[in-house]
Amino acid sequence: MPIITQNAAEQAIRPYINQFVEIVLAAFSDWLKNPYAAQMQTKSFRAHAVSNQMLVHAKRIFDTVDGVRVASVPNYTGILVGSDVFIRMKKADERMLSRNYPTKNALAFVDQEQELFGGLTRLELVYQLDDVGAEVERIVLMQRHKSSVVWTIDLFGSAPMVQNVLPFAPQIDDGSSSVANRIVKPKRKTNREKQDVSTG
Repeated sequence: MPIITQNAAEQAIRPYINQFVEIVLAAFSDWLKNPYAAQMQTKSFRAHAVSNQMLVHAKRIFDTVDGVRVASVPNYTGILVGSDVFIRMKKADERMLSRNYPTKNALAFVDQEQELFGGLTRLELVYQLDDVGAEVERIVLMQRHKSSVVWTIDLFGSAPMVQNVLPFAPQIDDGSSSVANRIVKPKRKTNREKQDVSTG
């Protein structure tokens, strides 16, 4: 079970808290400036647009940061922190649970009893909008198991939240090689890096 304690997660993401907040706020600002925002017919359209822009800004912000990058694992693209923590970015509902159509992949991601990605710890960076959908009210890093919250770390904003916190034990590190080396797609070389190799 790829469970991580709240304290361990907080230590892993502490250097990047400001960047996580910037990613979400910049993505939502992009949405507000989008000419299609005023013509929105479904909330899912907004969620998809903001999701796309979160990836855009995550790539921009973490492009030159050691130890964290945007990475793809089977069926998902998100943020890889270190070599063992994978974070997907989603919109949250009123209970701070990520909104997903219940596909097999979506259900598997939040089922901590299912082994995915060779054991990468799976977290979510979620945002919640105000009642009228005009601004970001909260940004939270969390781990969930099915429809329950394991723990949350508020990064931006705060509000009382009813949650079912589950007493999971942390996964024991057996000293084996990083799962990220086995499962994460390698970063493609830029044209400049290819030229350096060919002329080196």
